Amino acid sequence: EPTRCAPAAEAELALRPTETRAARRLLERGAEQRDAASANALARIVEPTDASRAAELYASACEHGAADACAAGAVLVERGRGDTLSLDARLSLVVRACEQDDAQACLHAGVAHRDGVGVAADPARALAYFERSCAGRITAACAEGAALVPDDPARRGRLQAGACSGGDVAACRGARESLSASDAPAAAEAARRGCELGDASACSAAGDSLARGSGAGTGTDRAAALATYSHACTAETSDGCGGVHALCGVGYLEACESLVTACAAGVEAACVPTLRELAPVAAHPADEAELIEGLAAMRNRGDDAQAVAALRPALRDGATPRVRASLALALAGTRSFLAAEVLLTAALEANGDAYVDAHRSALTMALAHVARELGWAIVRCDGTETEIVLVVDDPPPPARCGHPMRLPRGSVVVEIRAPGRRSERRTLNVADETLESEVALESVTCLESGQMHVGGEGGRCCWPGQAWDGGACAGTPNCPEGMTNEGATCVAVHEVPASNLAVFHVGAFGGVTNLFARQGSTFRPEFSDGTATGSLDLGPRVELRAGGRLVGHLGYEVVVGGSMQGAKGWRDCDPTVSGCGSVVATDAYQLDVGVLLGLHTAPERRAGGFDFHGAIGVRPFARLVLGSSGFAQGPNEVTAVTFPLELGVDLHLARWLSLGLVASGDVWLPWKYCGPTPTGTTCSSFSDLDPAISVSGLLGLTFHFGE
Repeated sequence: EPTRCAPAAEAELALRPTETRAARRLLERGAEQRDAASANALARIVEPTDASRAAELYASACEHGAADACAAGAVLVERGRGDTLSLDARLSLVVRACEQDDAQACLHAGVAHRDGVGVAADPARALAYFERSCAGRITAACAEGAALVPDDPARRGRLQAGACSGGDVAACRGARESLSASDAPAAAEAARRGCELGDASACSAAGDSLARGSGAGTGTDRAAALATYSHACTAETSDGCGGVHALCGVGYLEACESLVTACAAGVEAACVPTLRELAPVAAHPADEAELIEGLAAMRNRGDDAQAVAALRPALRDGATPRVRASLALALAGTRSFLAAEVLLTAALEANGDAYVDAHRSALTMALAHVARELGWAIVRCDGTETEIVLVVDDPPPPARCGHPMRLPRGSVVVEIRAPGRRSERRTLNVADETLESEVALESVTCLESGQMHVGGEGGRCCWPGQAWDGGACAGTPNCPEGMTNEGATCVAVHEVPASNLAVFHVGAFGGVTNLFARQGSTFRPEFSDGTATGSLDLGPRVELRAGGRLVGHLGYEVVVGGSMQGAKGWRDCDPTVSGCGSVVATDAYQLDVGVLLGLHTAPERRAGGFDFHGAIGVRPFARLVLGSSGFAQGPNEVTAVTFPLELGVDLHLARWLSLGLVASGDVWLPWKYCGPTPTGTTCSSFSDLDPAISVSGLLGLTFHFGE
């Protein structure tokens, strides 16, 4: 039983470990009968003294199913110690070992099939063996396989990446180039590994990947990019300095600080020629809190538009030098270099600001990088009102013809426009030298006065502040004087007069009145017996009013009024005659004429508008007539001068019509009273009469004429 030879030999060795002759005889017998286990065990015994014999035994054991014999035999072949084996036998050993995941054997199998050693040359099978070996981290196999696929960048790049991970700097560079188009994260990893191995160009490429967000994490990480660039921005190599300059150019302040420090340390590539004397950046103040929560994280991951949106409210609330500087740096990240330059310049002009003083060198470096992105242009044209506007989403203020205009470098579009002229758009190529251009605008007539043609060829007339978007005038208009915007258009503003009073007005009012004459009429003399008495009831009153505006809010009115009141217990007594006249219920009638001067609040006279006003005046003629009987037939009459005080409000139903409510009080100064007595009609003079008070409430309509 050949299969029993190996176990028997193992038992013999277990009994006598130092005596191998008996065991070898048993194994020889098994090997001769092609027992894989016997041949494999015998090969391990003879390998130290007879490698060729061991190789033959390993080959036999491998052929008959001993997997570990294939790998052991392949190792001997790889070391050149299997000379007694045929080429076929040697190749069979390494192929079988490769199939059992021996990465080194796969390398030799690949070489044999590539070079046609012991087998017909087969590049495809050779590549498969190399790839299998490369997967087992055999760097040489990765390089050999990459050489077989010059026309397949993706496959070549993966093999080169394997060699790169094994420490092959050249392979790292090759993988970076091969995978840049098809697998950005893998290319970034190759650059990172190359940088670790000391390749300065790889450091620059790795920094680019981190700055663009094409690394393994796929997100921008400016801090990591700066650290990577800095490895290759030294006195010995300047490959990474360009990346640091690029980060400074997008307003990453830490990169600007790094440039200042490196320049001061003698790194020529870190310097800006005009800023060689900048002092190295000092340590930041320990208590320098973040301006806006999360701002540093936004800037680090490249969310510059979000940072701008977060900073703009802070600029409106308080334009401190730090806010201006921070917003300028974020604007540089969005490539809004014009606004960034204005804000950075303003921030650096501040003296004594702790933030600016601590970062002045870095901010100055940032301003220099922003200025690199800008140039000058002069557009010459006719007319003092002609303006030039940069055609972008958020344009800066317009420039005037013939004046230097700050513009982004490269190809930009500007619009030249003027009142009464057809606008024109031109493409300017802004570079180092000041660009000069001339333009002559054609005449055009807009339908609305105050509009301006915008949009260039195919444009339309729009209001100031608007742009033509190809279908309509867009934006909120800046309306000319005398106009106001309603939506996207301008309409004429109705001229509000200096007062709401019309040139002339006329109105009719009605209401109630009462003249206080109770418990003894104050219109009559104080008789010695004190028997004079009588009262007047509440009664209706009507007024006709006409007037107009004097000046500003001051107006006048002429008022003619009349009223009727009930009279009770009105009787007259004569001290020379015993008794008084009989009490007769009758009516009292009043007629008066007066002039009022009034002051008005004077809002615009429009439907729904209110006008509150107050007035004082005089009624030089006021007569009260009462029916009477008793000693003689005939009326009682009071003649007086009254002084009215009036408060009112008008609700304008239209510009020409208002509804008014008036409350007034009059002080009566009677100067004559006449009444019948037993001896005839008796009249009393002013010195014998007391004053009185009347009150009225009126409602009426007024018609207004003229502005």
